[in-house]
Amino acid sequence: MLFHRPIFCTEEWLREIQTTGLFPDSKTFVDMTLSGDPETADTELRNLIKAGKKPNKEFIEKYFTGPGNGTKSVTAEDWVEKPAILEQYKSKKELHEWILHLNETWRTLCRKITHTDEKNTHTSLLPLPHPFIVPGERFREVYYWDSYWTIGGLLACGMNCTVRGMLENFLHLVDKFGFVPNGGRTYYLNRSQPPLLTPMVDLFFQETGKTEFLKEYLPLLRKENDFWLKHRTVEVQHNGTTYKMARYCVDNQLPRPEGYVEDAGAASGMSDSEAKTLYHEIASAAESGWDFSSRWFGDRASLSTIKTSRIIPVDLNVFLFWAESILAKFHGILGDDERAAHYEEQAKCRATAVHSLMWDAKQGSWFDYDLDQSADQQRRNFYPSNLFPLFAGCHTLNLNDDRVSERILGYLKDHLYDGQVPTSPLETGQQWDFPNAWPPLVHLTIKSVKVIPSDPAQQLAKTLAMTWLKRNQDAWRSTGHMYEKYDVRGGAGSGGEYGVQRGFGWSNGTVLMLLNEFADSIL
Repeated sequence: MLFHRPIFCTEEWLREIQTTGLFPDSKTFVDMTLSGDPETADTELRNLIKAGKKPNKEFIEKYFTGPGNGTKSVTAEDWVEKPAILEQYKSKKELHEWILHLNETWRTLCRKITHTDEKNTHTSLLPLPHPFIVPGERFREVYYWDSYWTIGGLLACGMNCTVRGMLENFLHLVDKFGFVPNGGRTYYLNRSQPPLLTPMVDLFFQETGKTEFLKEYLPLLRKENDFWLKHRTVEVQHNGTTYKMARYCVDNQLPRPEGYVEDAGAASGMSDSEAKTLYHEIASAAESGWDFSSRWFGDRASLSTIKTSRIIPVDLNVFLFWAESILAKFHGILGDDERAAHYEEQAKCRATAVHSLMWDAKQGSWFDYDLDQSADQQRRNFYPSNLFPLFAGCHTLNLNDDRVSERILGYLKDHLYDGQVPTSPLETGQQWDFPNAWPPLVHLTIKSVKVIPSDPAQQLAKTLAMTWLKRNQDAWRSTGHMYEKYDVRGGAGSGGEYGVQRGFGWSNGTVLMLLNEFADSIL
């Protein structure tokens, strides 16, 4: 699919501007707004190139305004200073103050699109009809999978109208493009992110109990599911059976606009075909949300060996199972038994495939599947996502069998670090590796442990939740900030292409969700 981009996000402009060194963060330039006429700016750039000159600061200042333009800060209409969740923690002074801060942050992070440039000739921002919550700092637009935890936090604060608006923004994007892009920018229109829109709608449904919006939403939720089936699914032959499995696989052969310098640098010294393959695999890893991680590297160590599209991820297939199970439920609620049965069967087939290809009974874990290995195709490094089939029920195990549950718990405990959930045991310098711990991975690991019906599992889930809350609260108390990721050894996270960001949408949401889910253990 081809989508319109502003002229300054095209390959020629990116090559000329992003390599000048004017912007230490490649994302800064592509988030700016073109203030002049695009044709005039393009003519001047071409004249500079013909003259053997590079565009300079004066050129940028002449034609562009800052990356913050195109949106404005707004206070959501349903925001209140003291949400209901405060009431249950009124005797816990420090928690009370923390919740007030998290709730206040929703005002700081709430944005509304102000530009009306539907053709996106002057900005990379995608028009959206309703206000939304941004993650924070360099992330000035809405992001897809982040929003599951943001929405969970908003619901904990009673902000149902804001949540509905965010859901309708995503549905608007599905209607327009056929899928939910990675984020609210035109340069994200060649890739998505982990497909959590249907689970987001389910969060809203569970909170409100309302069914009237389902009939309106379901055609677009089905459309998004179809995108993953048609464009991100591959057939896998195993032991004489063919399974249909999802993977991240982006049609891309250029550096990412928002990571142009980094991608071009990674391809330095490669042939043209090698560079195109690298760009394809980098964009595919960005679609996974894990950008970047040893999880996608052929040698588990270096970005140059990245092979994302050749790996069948446990979590992606679990997320799709989750969505398909919810679609079956929603259609059943509306009395559409035929579609309910269809999605129930689709989910059942996916659970069978995940078990057949990914489950290792000896280790007590699921593992990503490598399409390039002719034998022993499971990639047996620890990642929290290995255990995600549990929380969604995407498995065929009997969790009441103590031998099974003890093996799973033993596997996880062997890979904890000081009672915390690291993103991996490998320290590569990438942000989705050790020593970082990420809110969504921690939350889903806790949910996965919590579904095991044994006392040791329930105690471990509680311990993991309390440890995560303490780590976040300690960092907030000492710095006044919430961070996008945390170091399991203490403090904010690090590594990757940019400095650790403050805000932070999904971190706030995860804390609020855990405070709700474990209130009985805290109070």
